[in-house]
Amino acid sequence: MLKLFKYNWKMNSMGFYITLTATALLYALLLIGKYRYGWIDDILLAVGFMIASFSQIIFYIMSAMIFNHGMKSYHRRLIPIKPIQEIASTTLLAVVYSIAASVLTTLYFLMADLRFKYEEVNEVISALFEPKAILIIIFFVVWNSISLLSILVLAISATYCFRGKYRAWIGILVFFAVQIITELIMNWLLGEAAENYFAFIKLEMDNSGNIDHVFDIANIVDFWSLPTLFNVIVIVLQFLATNYIMKKRIQL
Repeated sequence: MLKLFKYNWKMNSMGFYITLTATALLYALLLIGKYRYGWIDDILLAVGFMIASFSQIIFYIMSAMIFNHGMKSYHRRLIPIKPIQEIASTTLLAVVYSIAASVLTTLYFLMADLRFKYEEVNEVISALFEPKAILIIIFFVVWNSISLLSILVLAISATYCFRGKYRAWIGILVFFAVQIITELIMNWLLGEAAENYFAFIKLEMDNSGNIDHVFDIANIVDFWSLPTLFNVIVIVLQFLATNYIMKKRIQL
């Protein structure tokens, strides 16, 4: 699996370095705009989040393209590569991409030192950039990368279950159908608990709807919950379904 990971990494390393460098340059321009030209922190926050989102999307696409390349490549027939190895190597690649992008984004926001006129917001930002909170947020990003990738690889593998020029629509249908059905089942099984689910991070508010001034980062982590367990099961099932399709149903 590690050999396949190294192969995938080398094949896509140029795109990774270009994306990471472009992201770093955009962050640098924002920091120059603040400290040299006096851009307001609202702009740095909004544009910073946009850049972070776009870079993560690009990395998702790159990971999906690597998996798609493996699906249609003839090396799958010539080299004894197990489907689970392809799935695991692609997942590991997506995790590395997510961690790299998250670390770069964290460094940007730390250097930006954002301050707003509402003290409650400043308290939340300060709490979220404590060392423990940063690790939690990076873990949250990695978790979501794995969750999204499990749907992407399932949709891509489903595409290759059929022949014909319209089979790509099968993958698109599977991608959206899996998300909708999963959400419906989750809401049916868990009720209100599903509505409050936000992976591993929850912000507590007082009765008036304002963020509580006593903001303890240790109390915002809720890993061992039913929604989390449900999503772990869903991810495992999606990977198992992808593994089965790759073994039994591929039509190149």
